[in-house]
Amino acid sequence: MTDPIPHLDILVADIDVIYISPFLLIVSIAGIFTEWKENKRFTLVKAFSYFLPPLLLLLLGGRDFAFLLYFIGYATLLISSRTKWPAVLSFLGISVTIVVAKYYLFAKPYELDRITYYLNPYLDPNGKGYQIIQSMRAIQSAGLWGHGFGSTLNTVPVLESDYIFVYLVHSLGLVAGTAFFILGIVLVARLIRTIRQVKDLYGSMLLIGIMTLFFTPFFWSIFMSLGLVPPTSVTLPFVSYGNEQLILQMALMGLVLNIYRRKDIQPLTKAS
Repeated sequence: MTDPIPHLDILVADIDVIYISPFLLIVSIAGIFTEWKENKRFTLVKAFSYFLPPLLLLLLGGRDFAFLLYFIGYATLLISSRTKWPAVLSFLGISVTIVVAKYYLFAKPYELDRITYYLNPYLDPNGKGYQIIQSMRAIQSAGLWGHGFGSTLNTVPVLESDYIFVYLVHSLGLVAGTAFFILGIVLVARLIRTIRQVKDLYGSMLLIGIMTLFFTPFFWSIFMSLGLVPPTSVTLPFVSYGNEQLILQMALMGLVLNIYRRKDIQPLTKAS
């Protein structure tokens, strides 16, 4: 009997499990934190027990931005759950210590070079600092109105994904880049306003997690193009090339719209 779905095994093999794991984890953690808060079962030990195993797996997986996305999302949800500040600071201090220890003891040479040449890319302008330098030069040469849509830019690698913002500014100018950045700030402000309007605790926690998942890569991609943060593999939502990323981002926006549609529904209260 033939397989009714040809090449299904190839499609499954192409799914980037490490990339999508922070999205699934943060959505799950939002529900767990909500249940803990409603039942007053939140403890720092329980928070660490849920945080550390995925963190270690992501660190071992070698995907720096997936780890960063999970860490920022988890910390944001922890702060948003109105945990006492001593517990939050203890969590952040221990977590940062674990990460620093990992990179200090087990970091690969290219991981250390990424930080070194981010701080001073001109140490190796034709090698490891090339990408950062060319990105900044392309933006500086764009002017206010750019070189025109469709203009070629062959000096910046992975232009269709990681550095798509560079091409946006190069072709349409600093005006378009600034407008795009302001658009992101406006969307963040609108989403924060929506979070305050949602009456359901789980809905508001889920929106906070989604905001982190969507806008962390949004602003990181822009700042990376400007040389303000270390370069890593990150895509600009709804702009960079990639079907898998686009599907995830559309799913996140679908959740946002669904929660907003039900923002005035009062949550059920437990009978005493």
